Amino acid sequence: MPTMAELRGRSAALFTDLLAPTAAARRVTAVPERTFRWFDPDDAAEAVALAAQLAIVSGTAGTVEDGLEQALDLAEDRATGLPPALVAQAVAIFVTHHKPARRLAKPRTLRVRPELFAPSRPAEATGRTTALTPEEALDYWREDPFANEHHDHWHQVYPFAGMPRFQEALVWTETSDRAGLAALLAALDPAEDWPAFLAMATPQEILGRLGPLIQAVPDFGDFVSRLEPSAYRVLFRLNDRQGELFYYMHTQMLARYDAERLSLGQQRVTAFGPAVFGAPIPEGYTPGPDLPGFTSRAPDEALPQSDVDLLGQWQAALDAAVASGDLIRTVGPPRSVDSDTLGDAMEAAQSQLTGLRRESYPGMHNAGHMMIGSLPDGRGPA
Repeated sequence: MPTMAELRGRSAALFTDLLAPTAAARRVTAVPERTFRWFDPDDAAEAVALAAQLAIVSGTAGTVEDGLEQALDLAEDRATGLPPALVAQAVAIFVTHHKPARRLAKPRTLRVRPELFAPSRPAEATGRTTALTPEEALDYWREDPFANEHHDHWHQVYPFAGMPRFQEALVWTETSDRAGLAALLAALDPAEDWPAFLAMATPQEILGRLGPLIQAVPDFGDFVSRLEPSAYRVLFRLNDRQGELFYYMHTQMLARYDAERLSLGQQRVTAFGPAVFGAPIPEGYTPGPDLPGFTSRAPDEALPQSDVDLLGQWQAALDAAVASGDLIRTVGPPRSVDSDTLGDAMEAAQSQLTGLRRESYPGMHNAGHMMIGSLPDGRGPA
């Protein structure tokens, strides 16, 4: 049996390897290259699904050490077929929320990949003949390593696709909704009479059946994506007041950004709203030569009309909800608007958890990130 020190060393090495620039190149050649994007709801759901699978495999083992070893085995196996960044995010969520896994080592990204936090320009830029523009002068704030690391970790503490409920095995088994647990087990093995089994089984017996079934699922992300809401909610939940804290965290980031701008004699942040969704964005950005996988955005790029139309549609749905006080649900009566539910709708917290109609509230915040991040660099075809 491995010692906890050995497991900590192994988990630290796993994180380091997954975040290495060459990680994608080491994947099996039969798997086509694929980019992981946290703001893509399907990618995020797949990451939290793997985190939940790691937690269940760990929690249903005989000892804590055996469980963590099996979870690390599974993570290493999944890294051969999934994007390394997806597996790294899943393991980070596993270590953050699964209590036994908090004994593992998760080195900070800032230490493992310091080049990801390098400034876009050296302190003494060479060959530059013009002064920094007012916006370029603020790159020190946009590129602040601790602010960016905080934002990354916030989404691991508050994953919008849901945080795994499976933190302490016996507590989870004893407190899980029995109808939802039966639906989960039926999805894993439809031949069994699970309601009858659950009526008589001890928590230990339930865990003994669940662990092998979960570990045997070849594509757990796809399996989870097809679960009915009652089964999904057995595996995941949103963190406490998550929608409200989503708004609060972003408000605090903008407040600090405003303070930085004012300290340099600039105007406060300009809102990106319906009146300017289709307008060119004056500011461009070049991340620098040492950031593989990141592309530049040329000045005065504008979103394509298809994106503008979607943003307008989603903004109108949110405006209508605020005006009426109600958010549309997939089934049943509407949910009242408050600081928590509106945050869920804006970020696109998993619809199986909120009940909100995904077609109406697909995640304006997350989709907006991806739309702007996909703007070209203005140089045309290579």
